Amino acid sequence: EYKNGNKDPEFLFNLALMARKEKDTAMVREVSNLYIKQLKDPFTKANLAFITAFLSSTKDEYFNIFFTDPDKINQMMGKNYAESVVMHFIANDYIKPYVKGDNTDWDKIESTVSEKFGELGKERVWGHRMAYYSEKEMWDDMAKYYKLYYEKAIGRSILHVNNMSWMLFEHCTDTAALNLAVKAMEYDLENYTGNAPSSCDTYANLLYKLGRKTEAITWEEKAIRLSNNDKVYVETLSKMKAGQPTWPTN
Repeated sequence: EYKNGNKDPEFLFNLALMARKEKDTAMVREVSNLYIKQLKDPFTKANLAFITAFLSSTKDEYFNIFFTDPDKINQMMGKNYAESVVMHFIANDYIKPYVKGDNTDWDKIESTVSEKFGELGKERVWGHRMAYYSEKEMWDDMAKYYKLYYEKAIGRSILHVNNMSWMLFEHCTDTAALNLAVKAMEYDLENYTGNAPSSCDTYANLLYKLGRKTEAITWEEKAIRLSNNDKVYVETLSKMKAGQPTWPTN
């Protein structure tokens, strides 16, 4: 029917879904692009959901609406929706293919991405650099990119905030990075993890490492209550009260 000229929008919509189910990539792209071109208003919730579902790269015709009209899209789809779509495809097209272990030229990647996508591009690269350096146990570099990343991305982190902040706590002494980690964990506790004992524990340990002992003890006691007296948290509290380090010292 399609080859015989059926370009009815409802038909194209269903054909695009069918082609995707059958993993016919060429047909998916052709039919979905034709359907999108016929849309009278791409800025409706249903149409934006369709466009998002059928985007495959930064080179797709309708990728740019997410980059150029984020506020309009976010009003319809929710906070940071457009930015998340943009950064997802930046990573797929311009970051992940060029990460080559120890031979990764991060400065070149960052230069290319920031030139094309500005601050959003930098943000995504910084997130990947932070994760890369943590995997390589390059803690000074990890702390540098933790600061750069979370100064921008506390509200839309692509990484598990508690996990990254815990590694920072254990291995870094950069006061500015630790203070930023406190802010990141405050946001995470308030908006995402709530009463998770592990998050309370991370927050407490960061406070303690910064010398805020009284606050740290209060939060570690909360972690203990929420965890039903987890042994690890009880031992951490004991160290805090005794003024001993709660982080690795060798």
